[in-house]
Amino acid sequence: MELQLQPLFAGDHNSDIELSLVSYHQTDGVFNQVDAALLEYQEACRFLRGVQNRPNTFRSYRRDVEKLLLWSWFIKQASVTTLRPSDLLDMVRFYTNPPPVWCNANQIKRFIDHTINPAWRPCIANRPAPTQSSIKAMLASISAFYQFLVDDAEIAMGNPALSARKRSIASAAPTQEISTKLFTATQVQYLTLASRNMAQLNPIKWAKARFAVALLFHRYLRISEISRHTVRGWQSYTPTMGCFQRVSGNWFFHIPAGTSKNNKSDLITVPPELLEELKLYRRQIAAQTGLALPDLPAPEESIPLLPKILVNGQIRDGLSVRAVRYLMQEVFDFAAELLLKDAQKSPDSEELIAEAHGMKAATVHWLRHSGISTDLAEGRNTVHVRDDARHVDLSTTNIYTHTDLQDRAASAKHKHRMDK
Repeated sequence: MELQLQPLFAGDHNSDIELSLVSYHQTDGVFNQVDAALLEYQEACRFLRGVQNRPNTFRSYRRDVEKLLLWSWFIKQASVTTLRPSDLLDMVRFYTNPPPVWCNANQIKRFIDHTINPAWRPCIANRPAPTQSSIKAMLASISAFYQFLVDDAEIAMGNPALSARKRSIASAAPTQEISTKLFTATQVQYLTLASRNMAQLNPIKWAKARFAVALLFHRYLRISEISRHTVRGWQSYTPTMGCFQRVSGNWFFHIPAGTSKNNKSDLITVPPELLEELKLYRRQIAAQTGLALPDLPAPEESIPLLPKILVNGQIRDGLSVRAVRYLMQEVFDFAAELLLKDAQKSPDSEELIAEAHGMKAATVHWLRHSGISTDLAEGRNTVHVRDDARHVDLSTTNIYTHTDLQDRAASAKHKHRMDK
């Protein structure tokens, strides 16, 4: 059976998901894999249209339902409605380590010039193993789809994802705690050094990288909260300098309602160190654009937080999520290079080499985890950390109050020997 791994659903901006791709896939054989494929696809489109005005939910559901359909039709070669809980756990194991033919080296666009990109694949190669929480989130998305098939579409007899979620899934993927998704103190030190060195070497190109590192780490922001992205399924939102607001003599970073994961308005405290970074960054923007910018933003200032600045000094728009991710990856790579360079002349060369290699698995979200963990370790009020991190309750924040693995290992070395 020929493998036709292509996107099943259109992007966020399309107001009618089904009409965008159903006719295309009727001609390429995707719906010929199993007898019920076309019906299941049509119901999946109807399910996704119901959440299209909630962009974060839509993207999660689209990704997970798409993976379910592709695995069920091409690997299991069975209708989605015939799958059992054990089948869904098999699917989780499959996506934990997908075959190379199912992967791209990097995330690429679904469409090029309004045409399906034939190079697109559902997975990214060499990603860290999924956590149990991410697996449960995937099964939660799939469970919502199955419940729709039972209650609304009336083409499924039951919801196997409910049972799959309740089962132990430790065997489906290795456990990966929050503590393994943090930068170490040494890595944070080199990330800071790398971003500052880069900004000094080429301020026009790298000043925004230094500021982004400080913003993500100090205020636990998500990448979408500092980048241009789509909200409400179609509208483009760009965070601006006006997000920095002075309230009752204190500075806060404002996240408007409907633009982030929590879907509500939030004010996040801004510490003095970040204000100093903001001042330096704005001076660099003023030098590039010729604008007479004060050190701190004016109310409702419309300059993008991370602007694209043309050679002639004109500002076009803010950087996209993908552009910021690439920007941060270059900082991670530069920090790893600094670690390896220092390892050549350090008595702790093995440790520094290990720190450099550990940077390879890092993602931008690690800066958020590391900022939260660092503040808690330094004794900041847990409730205040919770509020700035925008956790629903303290139980989520308390996940970060772990003992640092390196500190724990160091203390074990001082344990009294039994033969003394």
